[in-house]
Amino acid sequence: MSTSAAQPQPSARPEVALGYDDGFRNNKVAGPNGAQYTTPSQVRRGPRNVVAMSGDGPDIGEFRIGETHYSAGHVDGESTHFDEYPHSELSRVMAFHTLYAAGYGGCRLRLATGLPIKLYYRAGTGEVNEDYVAKKKQNLHNAIEMVHPSPTYGDGPEPFEVLSHEVLPEGLVAWFHLLIDERGDGASAKPVYRKSLESEPVGFIDMGGRTTDLAVVVDGEVDLARSRSIEHGMINVRQRVREAICARYDLPKFSDQALEQALASGKARIFGKPVDVTDIIKSAKHTELEIIRDQVRTIFGAGAELSQVQIFGGAALDFRDLLTEQAWFRHQQMADNPLYVNAIGMYKFIRYVAGA
Repeated sequence: MSTSAAQPQPSARPEVALGYDDGFRNNKVAGPNGAQYTTPSQVRRGPRNVVAMSGDGPDIGEFRIGETHYSAGHVDGESTHFDEYPHSELSRVMAFHTLYAAGYGGCRLRLATGLPIKLYYRAGTGEVNEDYVAKKKQNLHNAIEMVHPSPTYGDGPEPFEVLSHEVLPEGLVAWFHLLIDERGDGASAKPVYRKSLESEPVGFIDMGGRTTDLAVVVDGEVDLARSRSIEHGMINVRQRVREAICARYDLPKFSDQALEQALASGKARIFGKPVDVTDIIKSAKHTELEIIRDQVRTIFGAGAELSQVQIFGGAALDFRDLLTEQAWFRHQQMADNPLYVNAIGMYKFIRYVAGA
């Protein structure tokens, strides 16, 4: 049976190991040769509601699951701040949008993803929540149809295939990133293990959108007595800033796009004029960080028994200046490339540990 060039045999499609950190605020992808990609977690039900006047149009991909139409990308998204999000249809759409936009259409993918401590383990038992993990694994294998590709996908993207999907507790994936150093490029890349870290207790503070996840890892195991999720993160800051801007300028609402611009520049555009809102942003960050600090110290104490404390995550970048002004621990370190620590750890796990 012949096969056309447009429909390559599965064996001709590249097999790629990827770490996919599907956060409540941002999605990050890490792969071979230092490949990295990020996009906001903006997804909603319904078709695109913008019209392109020129060019290819905005970064919006449209999908259908059953009878429901979804849009992801440059949209005012629905809330992702609920425990079922990681195995929801919204999450599946966001994953497909992200992986296509990152350039992996037509590939066969071996994926590793993560879950916050509180979702990966059953409360009070320390047992893995196998039912929840299974739902997340299956979610990316369930049916989805692309209705309209985003221009970021390239010309006529081929469907990708998920060969395998491993789910790990966040904190442990950061440990794999710290433990394994990748040397070389492409297929010839090899792992080099930092053996001295294997038996040392390391503390991890993953500052994300919805939660701040604390983990202590020793000998490749999560110490659950000193690991948990705190329901505070950058999403709370965003909400405080949004509410304060609406209150100050008597606005009924303030869109996600306008909020992102204000957080990035310190200026909000109100009735056609830019206004300074840096005081609002700084106050919101300071309030949230104080709450996080107090809860971290309750769990880690002084951190004297930990060999080091690694701080990372997307919100760590947002809080960087405040964290620098007053350290929480004598031996804390801001991780290199903090936004991608989880994604890189997932990539290293799926390439060098799961496939070993």
